[in-house]
Amino acid sequence: MDKIKFIKEGEFHETKGSPTLKLIGDVTPIESGLIPPPKIIYEMKAIGTPDIVYSFLNREKVDSPLEYIKRICFEPSGYVPIYYFMKLGNYSNKQILEHINNIPSRSQSKKTIIKRLSSDEQLYISFPAIITDSAEKKRKYREQIINKNVDKNIPIDERRYLLQSIRTLKKTEIDEDYLLPLLKDWFDKYYVDKGANLADDLRRSICYVDLVLNNLNIK
Repeated sequence: MDKIKFIKEGEFHETKGSPTLKLIGDVTPIESGLIPPPKIIYEMKAIGTPDIVYSFLNREKVDSPLEYIKRICFEPSGYVPIYYFMKLGNYSNKQILEHINNIPSRSQSKKTIIKRLSSDEQLYISFPAIITDSAEKKRKYREQIINKNVDKNIPIDERRYLLQSIRTLKKTEIDEDYLLPLLKDWFDKYYVDKGANLADDLRRSICYVDLVLNNLNIK
């Protein structure tokens, strides 16, 4: 086996023979000839609503999807993505309900999740039979989403109609590569903006997309 030769930084001579490596820094010999294994440091991370939402919108392959689901029971709202994490961990509704029922939490979020796992139909919005101004706005934004040409300069007081229009979409009308980044951008801008008052519509629209894309019972 060829020997490895080291050269100082700034010095290089192309010659035949043994391969040469460039070393930046100092060489420290190890007397025993054994290289100790690298030290791995595990950092604990607190999971909150933004982490749950971003993991779904970024389609991250999280290591412990069940921990994300359990955490929802302690969050301010139960309207955060859940089916994505169930799909990642290959959990059924029955299995998750058993886990959640055993979580020592009396929060409304836990009750909301249990209700949602039984039926999430309330997230869907249908157009009213009577034509109204709000219905027409939702219809307009719905078409923009389907055609992937959403106007980024929508007036702030109409963005709730845009978000609500998402909840009228069928699975075949949702392009993940287009819609998920849009939702992430809106979440970044408006979730903590109390002036815009869009947090609830944001959560429910994100939950609806999660339901349609990741609940295997939805066609």
